[in-house]
Amino acid sequence: MLLAAVIACLGSFSVATAADYAVNSADEFVTAWNQAAASNEASTITITVPSGSDNITLTQEQRAQLNAISGTGNVTIQMTDASNKLVNFNYDLVNNQVSFNDVTLSEPLGSDNDIVVTNASNTTTIDGRNIAIEGTNDAANPKTVGATVTSTNGQVGIGDNVSMEKAVTVTGQAAQTVDPATPPTGQAYTKTTYNTYNNSNEQAVVLGNNVTMQDTVTATGQIVSDPASKVALNGDVTSTAGIGTVTTEQFDASNAQTGKTVIDSMDDSVSGGIILGETTAGAVTLKTEGGNISLGDNSILDGTTVSAESADLNKTVYSNDGGSWNTVASTEKLGTIEGSVTLGENTTVKGNSTLTADDNIAIGNNSVITGNTAADGVISAGGQISIGDGTQVLDNTATSDGKAAINLADGQTLYIGSGAILSGNTSNGVSSSVQAGQNTQINVYTDATAYTFINDGISTTAAASTADAAPLAADQTVMTKTGAGTLVYGGTGTTDTFGGTYQQLEGNLIIGHATFGAVDSATGKVGPLQSIDGAVMGTDDTVYDIRTGQVTLAKNSTMKGASATFGGDSTLLLSDGSVLDFGTPATFQDNSRVGIQVSDASGNPVPLAQLRKGTESVTVTLNGTDISGRLLNNVFLSTTMAPGTAEGTTTITQDMKGIDGPMSGYNGNVYTVAAALENNRLNVAAGSPAAQFYENLFRATSADEAARIIQSVSGEHVVNFTWAASRTVRNFADLGRIQSAASMARQTEDTVEVVDAKGSPIARKTIARGNGNIWVGGMGIWDDQDARDGVSGYKYNAGGYAVGIDYKAAQGSLIGIAAGQSFGSFKDKTGIGADYDVDSFLAMIYGRMHPFRDSKFTLDGYGAYGRSRFKGDSYIMGSAANGRADTDTFSGALYGTWTERFALGRAFITPYTGIEFMTSELKGFSESGPYGRTFGHARAQNWTIPVGITIARAYQTDGGTTITPALTVAVSQDVSRMNPKSNVAGPLGTWNARGVNVGRTAFRLNAGIDVLFSNQWGARVCYQFETRNKLTAHGINGALSYTF
Repeated sequence: MLLAAVIACLGSFSVATAADYAVNSADEFVTAWNQAAASNEASTITITVPSGSDNITLTQEQRAQLNAISGTGNVTIQMTDASNKLVNFNYDLVNNQVSFNDVTLSEPLGSDNDIVVTNASNTTTIDGRNIAIEGTNDAANPKTVGATVTSTNGQVGIGDNVSMEKAVTVTGQAAQTVDPATPPTGQAYTKTTYNTYNNSNEQAVVLGNNVTMQDTVTATGQIVSDPASKVALNGDVTSTAGIGTVTTEQFDASNAQTGKTVIDSMDDSVSGGIILGETTAGAVTLKTEGGNISLGDNSILDGTTVSAESADLNKTVYSNDGGSWNTVASTEKLGTIEGSVTLGENTTVKGNSTLTADDNIAIGNNSVITGNTAADGVISAGGQISIGDGTQVLDNTATSDGKAAINLADGQTLYIGSGAILSGNTSNGVSSSVQAGQNTQINVYTDATAYTFINDGISTTAAASTADAAPLAADQTVMTKTGAGTLVYGGTGTTDTFGGTYQQLEGNLIIGHATFGAVDSATGKVGPLQSIDGAVMGTDDTVYDIRTGQVTLAKNSTMKGASATFGGDSTLLLSDGSVLDFGTPATFQDNSRVGIQVSDASGNPVPLAQLRKGTESVTVTLNGTDISGRLLNNVFLSTTMAPGTAEGTTTITQDMKGIDGPMSGYNGNVYTVAAALENNRLNVAAGSPAAQFYENLFRATSADEAARIIQSVSGEHVVNFTWAASRTVRNFADLGRIQSAASMARQTEDTVEVVDAKGSPIARKTIARGNGNIWVGGMGIWDDQDARDGVSGYKYNAGGYAVGIDYKAAQGSLIGIAAGQSFGSFKDKTGIGADYDVDSFLAMIYGRMHPFRDSKFTLDGYGAYGRSRFKGDSYIMGSAANGRADTDTFSGALYGTWTERFALGRAFITPYTGIEFMTSELKGFSESGPYGRTFGHARAQNWTIPVGITIARAYQTDGGTTITPALTVAVSQDVSRMNPKSNVAGPLGTWNARGVNVGRTAFRLNAGIDVLFSNQWGARVCYQFETRNKLTAHGINGALSYTF
């Protein structure tokens, strides 16, 4: 049994006199314990184990003897090996059997060995360098350790599922060396003293998972855990950096001191820090002096004081003051060990907690800071402050004047994330969430469909008396809005405290005070937005720089300031009772406009997208701002103004025309989709992507711009997939038909089996008959279809390969099969923004025959199938709608040719005609994304009759190679046509979208060359051109064949 078992059986004893005992066996240990019981003072028992062993073992009888000893007292137990170094051992007190006031485990001075603690009662002190408290795998029954743990220059590690009942302390002690150790005699010299913490462990305390610290944790160095670990803190936690120094002192030959400099050296220091995973802390203090505090996701701070102090590294020069070299002559800052606070996502800060840092503070996304009261507010930093996306800062109180829930130091930056809510906060009884110092920057970012709320206003430090009078005064606070979403700003009072500059570089601003649903008792967060009521933004000093987006004044709201400039495509929307109150009337530049904001029966703003058709009016106070030349008049809206009934007011009237009426003159899918959009727009949810689409559509400056936006929604380019898929199959079939003519020539022993119906030239010198052919070929197509009848065109490029085999079915006939793949890209051509990759699998059967022996007449045909997959994105208002669509295409044809021979059988004229059939079906599918649509089936189908003539001439080289060029011209007419159309449904409505109406009449031109190398090997290549009304199609294919 290890020493752990020894201690487990100890009883208690009364103390008489002090004594030290050295033992190396179990018998000697029992004797020493009996003698210690008779002593009057604390005793030390040092166990030196026998040579070759690391333990002593107690018998049952010896354990019983120890249990019989009674009394109280103190005992220190040391265990050493033969070289007087502490041996690693387990220390286990079972069932609290020891009743001593204190049992101390300690290392002999200078020992570097570790202490491993399996368990310890609440009467234990563990004193060493590196100490490991072993945990347990049973999370439901954590191990309780009652030991007070102290370490010097070492590390304390606490395992998983442990509750530490007493204090844990790791003290760093600087090691000192002096150079020279002995000063020289009779000469000047410099003495250098090094105080270094290099012998200390920078990670001083390491906590496992599910660890509870019931008492204080104090360390020179860092207190850390794994980011995935959970830690509970019920005592103060303090981490201090150990600052190493290099001291140089100069002496003259008489050994009189002449100078002294002390340099703080990071190379000789250890930084502090509290870096933990998910942390639960009560009314305790977490503090660093020279280090950061970082707590993981889902942490809870309830009444916790969090303080991160930085530590400067300085160079200090001292002077002589009455013989003492301790007077500071000068100090130079060399660097800083920063003190920042970082809280993870979903953190809760409540119960009068405070967060302070000399440097930065960052609050993770979706956190909540609520119900805290403190004299100087909740969050105070000397550096940047970041409020994460979706974080809520609610109902916090700063009781001191000039303080707020969030306090931003001079010259620093506050970042407020998308969807954050600052609401219900007060500063000395006044509504305010932020106290901003001079020359500060507040950056508010909001995602496209999100709202960020500053519901209590921002207090700004008054400008200095020497402030620059320019719009962006150097000592003003500047709040900058970015992101396409909306900032809602406004407190509860009749005045505001934001006296800085507001810049709107992206997105929108609503001036109003938001009301939310009830607070969720589980999360502490407010409920959904209920209404936006009147509020004031700005003071007499506020400057507005609006470069884009909307600025909306909610009902009875006031926009107050020294001046305001609206530029770019910005829009000012005024509600009933709105007031513009500027020292200098607002100016409007570029394409900026002014419209009205209609409110519903409850006073809530009605989004522009949800205005009903007809007229609405509001009465506003402009105070000298001239908006007459800037009224919002566009495709869907017309706005007029007139003096109001009350003196100094103006009535603005707006006529909403709807979407369908202004688009009635457009063909294609535009009007059909416009009518569907109009029918749907009043049903969309405020703030949704659909609502944002309508808002953007209503800003269109021309009917053509609106038509392009509507066309981008229609999905007509997706319906055009059917045409691209059919072109893939037809090009593949052409390649197979070229080979069928070549194979036929092999079987007939003819010089030339001239062409297929597309003019594919095939030359053959007279050879022995072949039974069949195997071949491999390649193909490429480049289609460019312009828009027709208002429906968008497309570009389709593809290339691929095919392999096939054919065989003589009977005299004068053959049959073959082929398969292949193609890979291409499909792009919308009208600026809608659609880009798809296209992969196709292809298969066909083909045949050719002479129906009459020795006839000039030939029949040939094919049946082909293709499955094409389109994968890619459409773009609506800049947002991608991602989809994957499949098409199935079937094509078949039958051709008849008549061949006339000239020039001794070497020249040929071959007229031909035939019938072609194609049907291509787009399978229904759904897109992902905020504007994702669902498409029903769509089918394109036609019957075509081609008529043409081919001219060919065969040449034979001296080496026996036969070369035959040929040229074909033809026209084709679609005699029956089904243009593709599909039912489309999505968040913007439901409609029917038609694909482009491809021209019915085509001109075809084909040119190529066939080369026969030997009786078995041949090759051919053909260029194809086709043009229809606003369609240009180029193709190329070729094959290499072997006859067997």
